[in-house]
Amino acid sequence: MILRRAPGVFGGRLAAVLTVALAIGGPGNGDARAEEPKPPVVLDLVRATAERLDGGGVLFWCEATLRNASGAELQVRTNFSSVFDGVDLLVLGNSGETLHRQPYVFHQSPYSFHGRNLPLKAGETRETLRFPVLDLPGDLRSARILLAGVLPGSERSGRLRSGSVTVAIPIRTDRLLLPAPEDVRSMRAACPDRTSGKLVEFDVPREHRGTILEALKPTRREESPATWEEFGNLEVVERDGRRLHLTLYAVGKGLSAFSAGRDPRERVYYRGGSQDRLVEALSRARGVPAGGKGQSRSKSSHPGPADAPRIRGS
Repeated sequence: MILRRAPGVFGGRLAAVLTVALAIGGPGNGDARAEEPKPPVVLDLVRATAERLDGGGVLFWCEATLRNASGAELQVRTNFSSVFDGVDLLVLGNSGETLHRQPYVFHQSPYSFHGRNLPLKAGETRETLRFPVLDLPGDLRSARILLAGVLPGSERSGRLRSGSVTVAIPIRTDRLLLPAPEDVRSMRAACPDRTSGKLVEFDVPREHRGTILEALKPTRREESPATWEEFGNLEVVERDGRRLHLTLYAVGKGLSAFSAGRDPRERVYYRGGSQDRLVEALSRARGVPAGGKGQSRSKSSHPGPADAPRIRGS
């Protein structure tokens, strides 16, 4: 006996089975299974700008956000003062190679040597990050940059990486980037004693360094310095060991006048801040004991700003 399938029966059952299979594992569910889980924290580089510093360095300003989509507050462990402390700046070349990588905390002083927890609240946290980069090629006119790193102490965040932004780098700047007070390891000043006329040298106490630096801000380059009389100087040693020498000039009232360089022979001239506030800040700093009495010496002759050598590029 030859058995024959009734026409349409098997085809109908197969069609029904295929219909059910598509209903269960159709395009919508397949795509859902293919979707990667969204990261709990996203790092974004919103915008960035760059400034050329005297000496050839570049200062990058990065507006960044951390979007905490975990639904809970996360704890970031740091010795410094920001939830962005685990973020690095990457400067990329034209071919995508990394020219430089620098941590956000590179030029900062620790807030606590034992560390502390900072909360990263649910939602968006925005901050402007400052990266002074000193060893980029001097002829670099633009760069592609991005941010990458981790949230220290938070295992849920994983590795973070922003998109990249291309920034233009100016050839030079008219602004001098003075160090932040917390990034100053030591500061030594010299200014004349009003009674004896001798130049008195003294170590500036930590609590007075910020007042002196603020009395020089905001700065702008002086292209045609007058023949000012020198009245003092500042020798600043930064946390990373770099030195900045500032020669101060007597200009009466108004904006203060000074020259700056990595040693006394290298000078670029600036005006800024207030001469009255600078003199007052130096007087107050000298009146506070800092490791003993200041050392006095007779005022020596100095070359005036008109015949002093300039920093290359001035």
